[in-house]
Amino acid sequence: MITGYVFTLEEIAPNIGFLGAGVYLVAYSLLQAGVLRGQSYTYAFLVIVAASCVAISALHTHAPSHEATDWRQIVVLYDELLSLAPSPTTAVARALAVGCADGPEAGLAA
Repeated sequence: MITGYVFTLEEIAPNIGFLGAGVYLVAYSLLQAGVLRGQSYTYAFLVIVAASCVAISALHTHAPSHEATDWRQIVVLYDELLSLAPSPTTAVARALAVGCADGPEAGLAA
């Protein structure tokens, strides 16, 4: 049996932006080191993908309301995520973010 402390969203939210930035910087450093040495950089790639997801979550978490959410920045992050790891789920999530940023017609067109 696994036991431990469960963190609530209220405890994590103030630190998630910092965590995302830190994870991204570590991943980028690992990616550069792997490329420079000609080694596989799969681990760094996966960390960058995870950091993109953390950044999207941070934007949702820190917004005081749906209307105050930085939807355009979320679209940019989904664009980055799609370029790294394309998937139908990510494409739909991006279209939803476009719709929130620019209206339903733009979301449907995305």
